[in-house]
Amino acid sequence: MASFMTDESVGSTGADGAQMKVVTSTNGGVTWSTAVVTGEVASHWPGLFARDSEHFLALYSRNGYGAVSQLYQLAN
Repeated sequence: MASFMTDESVGSTGADGAQMKVVTSTNGGVTWSTAVVTGEVASHWPGLFARDSEHFLALYSRNGYGAVSQLYQLAN
């Protein structure tokens, strides 16, 4: 699993137009899933915290909200 900050799909440039996205791999990184948006536009400094083998927290700062954390569950 990896997270990253990007403005590739929102048509704007720079950090204030960026989203947080997450990709996952089930084969050690040979192939990766399609990116899933976990933080909408104006999300900064993305990070991940593995809660256990099936859950993770998406962590980021978002304009107007401050620090944000969202719990996700991995699905096969």
